[in-house]
Amino acid sequence: MRLLQLVALAFLICGLVNLLGLSAYTGSILIFASINILLCLGFYVIFGLTGILSLAHAAFMAIGAYTSGILSSTYGWPIPASVLAGTAAAALAGALLGIPTLRLKSHYLVLVTIAFGEVLRQMLINFEGLTGGLTGLAVAMPSPVEWFGVTINPGNRTVYLLICLLSIAVVVFALDRLRRSRVGHSFEAVRDDELAASVVGIDLTYTKILAFVISAALAGYGGALSAHFVGFISPDYFTFDITVLVLAMVVIGGKRSIVGVIIGALLLTFLPEALRSLQDWYPTFYGVLLLLTLWLAPYGIVGRLEQISFFRKLLAPRTAVIEPVEAARP
Repeated sequence: MRLLQLVALAFLICGLVNLLGLSAYTGSILIFASINILLCLGFYVIFGLTGILSLAHAAFMAIGAYTSGILSSTYGWPIPASVLAGTAAAALAGALLGIPTLRLKSHYLVLVTIAFGEVLRQMLINFEGLTGGLTGLAVAMPSPVEWFGVTINPGNRTVYLLICLLSIAVVVFALDRLRRSRVGHSFEAVRDDELAASVVGIDLTYTKILAFVISAALAGYGGALSAHFVGFISPDYFTFDITVLVLAMVVIGGKRSIVGVIIGALLLTFLPEALRSLQDWYPTFYGVLLLLTLWLAPYGIVGRLEQISFFRKLLAPRTAVIEPVEAARP
C-alpha cells in the first residue's frame, strides 16, 4: 500500500471517530491500541524478520519514555524534540545491547535481554533525583500550537490519535519497503540460516545490530508517545509483563506479517476491555482463549487465513508467514 493511501486511511479513521463522538474512554483505548501497534512493529523487525528473540522491549520503551519525559518536563524541551531524543536514546541502547549479545544463541540471549530490562528498571527506581523513583515522574502534556493561522491541540484525543495513526502509516510503509529491499532479504536470510547467510556475504554483525536499532527505536517512540499522552510514568509500568504482552500480540497475529502483528495488537488490546464484564473469570477466560488461538493457529491468525484460498491470494504478495518445511531426511 502506498504512503498516501495509508495517510488517507489515518485521516478517514480519525474522521469517523470524530463523527461518531466516541467517549473519552474509547478514544483512549484507540490511542493505546495505536501505540501497541508501533511496539509490535518493532518486535516484528527483530523477531519476525530477523528471528532474534529479544525480551528487552519494555526496557527500550522505558528509555524512550523517560528520556522524552525528563527532557520536556525538567529541561523544558519542546515535546516533538524530546520524543525524537527518546527515540534516538532507545536506538542507541539497542545498538549497545546488540553488540555484546551477537554471539549468544537461544535461551542465553533471552536471559541477557531479560536481565537488561530488570537492571534498567532498578536504575529507574534508584535514581530518584532524576526519574522520581517509585513515586514516578510527571510528564509534560501536549499544548496547543498554531500553524499557518490554525490552532491545533495535540492534547485533544482525536488529534493525538491522528498523530499515532500517521506514525503507524509511515512506519508500515517504511517497513514494507525495508522487507522488500536488500536489507530486508538479509534479515530473512539471517533468520533462516546464519551460516548460509554468512557464506553468501551477508555481514551478520551489521545486520543484527541494525535489527536491534530499528526495533528499539520503535519501542522508544511508542514509549514516548505513551508518556506524553498519560502525563505520568513510573517504573511499575515498564515491567516484563509489557514485553510478554507484545510478544503474544505478535505471535498470535502472525510474526512474519505486518498485517498479522497489527491484527494481534488490535485483538489483544480490545479483547481485555470486552471481557472486563466477566470480573473474576476474566483472566481465566482470557488465558484459555489465548491458548486456543495458539493451538488452532500456530503460525498466527494470518498464517491460518493463508490456508484459505481466498485469503491466500489476498495476502500472498504481502506476507510470508508459513514456516519452511524441512527437507526429508534419509
